[in-house]
Amino acid sequence: MLHPACEEKIDFEIIKYTTSEKLEEPHTSSVQIFTDESKIEGKVGAAISIWRNKQEIDYNKFKLDSFCTVFKAELYAMHQAIQKAKNYQSTYIYSDSRSALEFVKNQSAYQPLAFEIRQDIAKLRSQTRKGSSFKIKNKIKLRKISNFVHKEPN
Repeated sequence: MLHPACEEKIDFEIIKYTTSEKLEEPHTSSVQIFTDESKIEGKVGAAISIWRNKQEIDYNKFKLDSFCTVFKAELYAMHQAIQKAKNYQSTYIYSDSRSALEFVKNQSAYQPLAFEIRQDIAKLRSQTRKGSSFKIKNKIKLRKISNFVHKEPN
């Protein structure tokens, strides 16, 4: 466990565009992970959708306890995306939750999940091999990619 004074600075890039614009494609070998979260009629959920070469290659849905907030679901989705990022050499994580990103970025925020996210990011960066990358981006006005948080599987 890292001492808070030794934590690595975390930053993210803000991407602004409308749904009619295309998201700039990263390098073709990069993986894109999109997060989604919601609370509808007392049901709280989070999801991640993993894409490579413009095709969805995996997705995961997570049901959270009804007392969880959307903010907690946002942190949970980000945590799960980072866990998946460990499996790929080059990863871009897209989150539409600027508040969650700012919270994780704030090193004096000691909420356990945010602290774990910061630790995982530091571990990913320390294990990065030559030619690999890991970036977090805040997407603004992005159409929901994984709009299946509360839908039952087919």
